[in-house]
Amino acid sequence: MGAWALSFLLVGLVLAPLVVKAAGVTNYSRLTATDKSFLVLANQVAETVVGIAVIKRTIGGFDPLPEEADLFKTSWREPFSKPRGWLTWALLGMVLSPAVIGITVTIVSYAGYEAVGGQGTADGVARIISLDLPTYASLLAVTGILAPFLEETVFRGFLLTTLTKWMPTPAAVVLSATAFGLAHLSPRDLPQLIALGTLLGFSYVRSRNLLTPMIIHGAWNSVVLTVLFALTASGVNVSEMLSSGS
Repeated sequence: MGAWALSFLLVGLVLAPLVVKAAGVTNYSRLTATDKSFLVLANQVAETVVGIAVIKRTIGGFDPLPEEADLFKTSWREPFSKPRGWLTWALLGMVLSPAVIGITVTIVSYAGYEAVGGQGTADGVARIISLDLPTYASLLAVTGILAPFLEETVFRGFLLTTLTKWMPTPAAVVLSATAFGLAHLSPRDLPQLIALGTLLGFSYVRSRNLLTPMIIHGAWNSVVLTVLFALTASGVNVSEMLSSGS
């Protein structure tokens, strides 16, 4: 996990800025929203490729899974078979995710949880939303496909399954979900991220197929992105809305 985190930071904070500078971009703020979305897409592609390579290199020639588990796999076979049908659990997770997030928001609101500082997970995307198809397509590829693919491989396929060697599966699910939430560096959204990560973890354990949490994760992100674009199209300033917490 340390090697993956280091590679993620090096790509995002060192390699990407160097490539952008080499391309002749000297003032990021003057780029159009479409150009910014293309840069975000390119950065996510690089982080995904490097991240998966690091995970595979770390695993090397040994199997990090408990002998009784058949996890860390991606297979399109038997989507509705019982009891492990990956698409069955994915559809159930897609239905449950809004309820899980909504209940979590309600609980933390009544509990008085209030993060100091920081930004939400949607804030960065909201700043570069532009009502054109290339921008939407680029951001959809990042949030709905690449990010779920990388994050589910790291936090469910690698971290969760490795933790099951040393602790009960439910504890591994919650601990990996907590790591998933913390990795987003978003104190404001931390409870919701942990709740979503827990749902993703249990869906993965039930299906034993990474396609399940990837689909749930991608669907959730895609819906959120689409809602932000729809609000922007209706004249709402989504950046101000998100910063005000409304």
